[in-house]
Amino acid sequence: TADELAGAKLKAQMMTREMGALENPTKKQTKALEDQWRAVDRLEQRQKSEVAQMGRVRSELYRMGVSATDGAGATNRIANETARYNRLLQEQERQLKRAGEQQRRMNDAKAQYDKTRELRNNIAGTGAATVASGVAMGAPVLAAVKSYSSIEDAMKGVAKQVNPLLDDKGGRTAKYHEMQQAIKAASEQIPMANGAVDFAALVEGGARMGVSSDQDPWAKQKADLLSFAMTSAKAAKAFELPADQLADDLGKIAFLYKVPTQKIEDLGDALNYLDDNSQAKGADIINVMQRMGDVADKLSYKQAAALGSTFLSLGTQPEVAASASKAMVRELGIASMQGKRFIQGMDLLGVNAPDLEKGIANNAMSTIKDVRSRIKKLPASKRLSAMTMLFGKEFGDDAAKLANNLDELDRQLALVEGGKAKGSMQRESNIDKDSLSSQYSLLKTGLAN
Repeated sequence: TADELAGAKLKAQMMTREMGALENPTKKQTKALEDQWRAVDRLEQRQKSEVAQMGRVRSELYRMGVSATDGAGATNRIANETARYNRLLQEQERQLKRAGEQQRRMNDAKAQYDKTRELRNNIAGTGAATVASGVAMGAPVLAAVKSYSSIEDAMKGVAKQVNPLLDDKGGRTAKYHEMQQAIKAASEQIPMANGAVDFAALVEGGARMGVSSDQDPWAKQKADLLSFAMTSAKAAKAFELPADQLADDLGKIAFLYKVPTQKIEDLGDALNYLDDNSQAKGADIINVMQRMGDVADKLSYKQAAALGSTFLSLGTQPEVAASASKAMVRELGIASMQGKRFIQGMDLLGVNAPDLEKGIANNAMSTIKDVRSRIKKLPASKRLSAMTMLFGKEFGDDAAKLANNLDELDRQLALVEGGKAKGSMQRESNIDKDSLSSQYSLLKTGLAN
């Protein structure tokens, strides 16, 4: 460029002298001289621009630790780095071509590469052009390595809990890669903050809680773990709680109430439907159900959820709702061992100890409702006394409150035992999935995968 500028200036100066020697130069000669000086101006502007660009490139080189005056050492380093990036890109291309669905992404990557190469060729200088293009191509490679390392770290936790993923020497088995691909695919169905990494954490949590068994066939193990993780993710969205916390809570409730893995989504649906159709919050219902664990053998998870939710809807705090629920089951279940006060309460209601104990053992909820209906038939002035005789001063008023609102208990039992609760989490998940923020989250997850 410097040679072109010098030549253009020399030619313009010669033409100027020649024109000065002419008495009457023609318009054509005058225009030619003007064009020549304009060409000089353009070359000067171009030189200034390239000098500025070289300054920026030199600064970038120094930032990377490469001096433009390093000579052969810098050239060798640049060549080695470029060769390494090219090898990485070739391997990336080979991997991407294995999946037809990713062909579009590969085309986009190639288009970006072409643009980078064109930019490189336009940068003045020899070594500077190579480094500039190497930096541009290396950035997405490093980003991909960082993203992949995150899912690999998450998979380490999964592999520690799921035995078939590693062989006897600690090497990865084919099932490891199969599970990793399944986790990535599942993470693109429901938006999560960290995509596949978060979903892998849910799978790990499910395995730690014994959602699957190593004695089961691999296909069942994988299906159970993925199903549990998906249910936890949907529940987290529905209840607006952290996914790992929800997974832990659902796992504990499923264990306490003997809910099979295949029914965990039904558990989540029941809780969510109560959350949507009562005054109780899902998180509080979960709290109550966990506190009621020692009577879980007497109530189904649906009955426990409805009973706890009814207490909560009537303004009872979670810890009191759980204690009152347990007191009713426990006290009625040991009626023959109770004292004089309890016997007076039974006489007042017209029930006897053997019938109460048998009822609690065979159908606790029906027995509780029967006692409540008998209490409601008493004069209002005697209801609290009857409740206190049966359940003590601590929970007598809460039990009386429930007796006066039997219709609400019946309504909430109908909510969880009817067919409308099924699929409630999926419906909310579908609504959320259509939002712009969720679509953007899913897009980022897909690109990361």
